[in-house]
Amino acid sequence: MMFNDRIAVYESLNDVLNNGAYSNLSINRMINKYEVYSSSYIRNYAKGVLRYLMLLDFNIDKLSQKGVKSIKTKDLILLRMGIYEIMFSKSIPNYATVNEIVEIAKKKCKGRDKFINGILRSFIREKDNINLPNNNHKELSIKESFPLWIVEMIIDQYGENDGKEIIKGLNIIPSMTLRINKLKVNREDVLKKLNNTKAYDINDNMIIVNEGDIISSKEYKDGEISVQGVASINAINVLNPKPGAYVLDMCAAPGGKTTYMAEIMDNKGLIVACDIYENRLRLIANETKRLSIDIIKTKIKDGCLHDKEMNDKFDYVLADVPCSGMGVINKKPEIKYNINEAELKDLQVIQLKILENACNYVKVGGNVLYSTCTINKDENDGIIDKFLLNNDKFNIVEKYTALPYNGKVDGFFYCKLCRLN
Repeated sequence: MMFNDRIAVYESLNDVLNNGAYSNLSINRMINKYEVYSSSYIRNYAKGVLRYLMLLDFNIDKLSQKGVKSIKTKDLILLRMGIYEIMFSKSIPNYATVNEIVEIAKKKCKGRDKFINGILRSFIREKDNINLPNNNHKELSIKESFPLWIVEMIIDQYGENDGKEIIKGLNIIPSMTLRINKLKVNREDVLKKLNNTKAYDINDNMIIVNEGDIISSKEYKDGEISVQGVASINAINVLNPKPGAYVLDMCAAPGGKTTYMAEIMDNKGLIVACDIYENRLRLIANETKRLSIDIIKTKIKDGCLHDKEMNDKFDYVLADVPCSGMGVINKKPEIKYNINEAELKDLQVIQLKILENACNYVKVGGNVLYSTCTINKDENDGIIDKFLLNNDKFNIVEKYTALPYNGKVDGFFYCKLCRLN
């Protein structure tokens, strides 16, 4: 069984690293494909390899005669898996790891199993003698496996001490947060039903789960709970749309914030949920059905394009804009290797345009919530500052940046604006 688990890890990593797949989706596919022993083991293993990819490659580079760049892609995945488990697993003996990886190599990398065996055994012997670069930021970059430009950007924006804590925090997986659907159930009932988990409450709408397979639970399938991050829930609590309100969600898919707004509105009023792609709007439709919500109307619309017919129509507008995702690297570690520094400026143009349109659509006295799941200040405070520079009809009601210091929250930013006239 455990052999199948490692095969599932190997296949998911190959899918993410060589085919550009999303880690969460790929891992779930492989868990369903193979008869596995522990889905949590597979998730932790695959995400762990992705989380420390640069550190693993640094060690492989020191042990391979021709360097890491000379190694075939499938061989490299198995070497990363083996070295990760040797470095971070306290429960699996090194010899067992090597034997299992070599057995996979015989099936997936025929003829190169001896090479893989040799590198892994060399690492066991030499790992204490491999030193990181004697440079503060380069050492942090490799040790925490963040591209150097991201390390230097975060430290430049937040200072040396806070910057380092943020980078380290982005490698700590937060506990799973559940949002309670009060249209169907109350918190006390949920806590009683989830008897295979360890849970404690944060407020009336949330519980944190320390263990358990939530997605396959009856409570999830029946729409009593949803998975959503603490900071994301808190942001919608700040917007706090009232029952009966007319609400616009400009970048709604996959619908977590949209459906939560419907829940706190007691399923009364109307939410227009927009997205560019029809297939993403179907995700929202599926969620509304699961949660028994009927006030959400989906609409294909590009948030960057101004629609004059929507001016001054909405009580509340949510602009949860496309962003670099730097705040959720703890959950989706592949993000840090895929962010293109040159594209960040183009992204900020899109963010500002969506915010400008959002503020055209809100009524006088209404509220706009601008939010991102990034910690990059240029996408957060920078966008708000640019907007307010040319818009004196709005003021800031509340602004907040959640930083991933303690493993409890993702990185997240929101700013609530009120239209004055």
